[in-house]
Amino acid sequence: IADNTYNVTVSGMCFGFLQSDWSDTIQFTLSVCDSVSNVTATVNGTSATIAWTGGDNSTGVWQLLYGKIGEETANDPIIITANPYTLENLSSGNYEVYVRTVCDSDQFSGWSVAATFTITDQEQGIADLNSNLHIDIYPNPTNNFTTITLGGVNGNVSIAIVDMNGRVIRTDYMVCSCDCTKTLAVRNLAKGAYFLHVYGDSVNMVKKLIVK
Repeated sequence: IADNTYNVTVSGMCFGFLQSDWSDTIQFTLSVCDSVSNVTATVNGTSATIAWTGGDNSTGVWQLLYGKIGEETANDPIIITANPYTLENLSSGNYEVYVRTVCDSDQFSGWSVAATFTITDQEQGIADLNSNLHIDIYPNPTNNFTTITLGGVNGNVSIAIVDMNGRVIRTDYMVCSCDCTKTLAVRNLAKGAYFLHVYGDSVNMVKKLIVK
């Protein structure tokens, strides 16, 4: 079937040669170019370089859509002709990004699977962003479980384990009233160093976590 717009109607066979009326017409369009795959994000400071694999009939023109995870993005898709493409001057937070092929002036492939990455505060590094708050992680290093203890925090708090390339490996959450704790299982993570990003309305902290 060639890529195009199609109309479909359906009729049922009743008995013998009897036939029901035809249904209403349904219209659908098949993409005229392939979706992209293998979308990756590599973080460098406040920039993230997005790369992907184009389809066999790629036009060399794509749309890129990105935003912070859990927030409705106000960004319009960016039209780009370069692969990879670098997003610059990003604020700290956890992001997701999608890419699709521009087939022609008004037709597109489907959106790719999301790639995720994290931008951390570059001036503060892994230090607490608010000296009135504190966070403890124990044991660290660990090979099984680690427990996060927060002090001076209220409200909903999100947790993200991020690898050294900025990819979000695991997420969780807790609800705090001044003090709270959360135990995370890390035994299925590969050995190495990670960032533990704890953030919410009243907290934004990043600590290093070692899995041995």
